[in-house]
Amino acid sequence: MNNEELLNNFEKIYSTQIFPYVKSLEEYRINERNKFYIYIALIFATFFVTGSFALSIGVTLSMLVTIIWFIIFGSIFVKIAPKVIAIPNELRKKLKKELLTPILNIFGDFNVTDEEVITEGEIASTGLYGNIKTKDDDDKIKGIYKGVSIEIVETALACFDSDCYNFNGLIIKLRSNKNFNCNVSAKSKINMKNIVTINSSYVTFNTPIMNLGKNNFEKITFEDSEFNKEFTVRSDNQVEARYLITPTFIEKIKEIKKETNVSCLDFAFKNGYFYLFLGNLTTEETQKQINNYNGLFEIGSISKTILDKKIYFKVYKELLLIFSIIDCFKLDEKTGL
Repeated sequence: MNNEELLNNFEKIYSTQIFPYVKSLEEYRINERNKFYIYIALIFATFFVTGSFALSIGVTLSMLVTIIWFIIFGSIFVKIAPKVIAIPNELRKKLKKELLTPILNIFGDFNVTDEEVITEGEIASTGLYGNIKTKDDDDKIKGIYKGVSIEIVETALACFDSDCYNFNGLIIKLRSNKNFNCNVSAKSKINMKNIVTINSSYVTFNTPIMNLGKNNFEKITFEDSEFNKEFTVRSDNQVEARYLITPTFIEKIKEIKKETNVSCLDFAFKNGYFYLFLGNLTTEETQKQINNYNGLFEIGSISKTILDKKIYFKVYKELLLIFSIIDCFKLDEKTGL
């Protein structure tokens, strides 16, 4: 399906599967928004009423009154606060689950899932990361594209090791169309200009320093000098690694990095699968983008209408870019990359 056909498909799905359903969801969003504001108002009202009452009693009983005030306000706050926090998150999840799936199905048979996809163990096994401390998933997508099983997760990784950096972006896992038994890991060489400091902690969109030497992985140098400058590649089988990372594959990886303008593009071959790590921020205005970043595939929020067609077209374009990247690997061909 070419871009024009995909666009026509989007228009058809928007008019038949998204727009009719959005109206009822917009009513639901408004009700949740009103409930959210009522809870906020109740918290503030309780705070001021109980506080004013405490002040009106006088100084002599101030300690006792303060304790009573804390008990009353605290008990109300404990009951209401979780509900207040949960409303925006639950609404966001519901909107994504209900409205993202039809857009995904323009490309193949996909679902937004609550199940974990691409586990910590899988990521660690690629050799690209050290000791992972936390894995905070946002969107988790799995399905079939051109007959191939694919998993996509937007996630944030942090690791324990002091010599590694955090990752925030997309991880794509797909079945390789080549048979292999080796392990290959390739990472973008770290550019210190991409690292910024926020609240005394490093935040970057490069993956950690690779520590594969202890696994007897050998560094591989390719004939493409530009690729060698951009990536460090290691494998436990140089012959198979070169069978996987052909000159054509190298050109596609370089093209993807330029087209997406990501500050991190890492990849690995492991257990018959190909893993692609795409950092989601560019190197320009990194601080500003970190502060304003709202993630991919965002359909709506508690404070914004979901009736705007531009919301869904933006998500469609984000998905179009991801699947065009996947198409670079010619999944429907069983030989060669």
